[in-house]
Amino acid sequence: EDSGVPVTKPGYKRDKYLRPVTIRFRVGSTKGGESPLLEEVELKKSSGYSDVDEAVLYGFKKAAFSNDSPRSVWGTFTYAFD
Repeated sequence: EDSGVPVTKPGYKRDKYLRPVTIRFRVGSTKGGESPLLEEVELKKSSGYSDVDEAVLYGFKKAAFSNDSPRSVWGTFTYAFD
């Protein structure tokens, strides 16, 4: 906002209808106090635009994860463009 970019109409949304992106992922168990690794990531539902999907996946992979279980666990993440 401070840079003058209109928050309600960012460039990636211009002239596009973006569906929610759904990602299925698997997080490994925590070992030795280290953060668990993201073992698997797959795009389950696309926004309709591959460049937007890749940006969402990139951001998702940069996140931090937690898993107190002794085994890997699966999860689902949905990113909606509101």
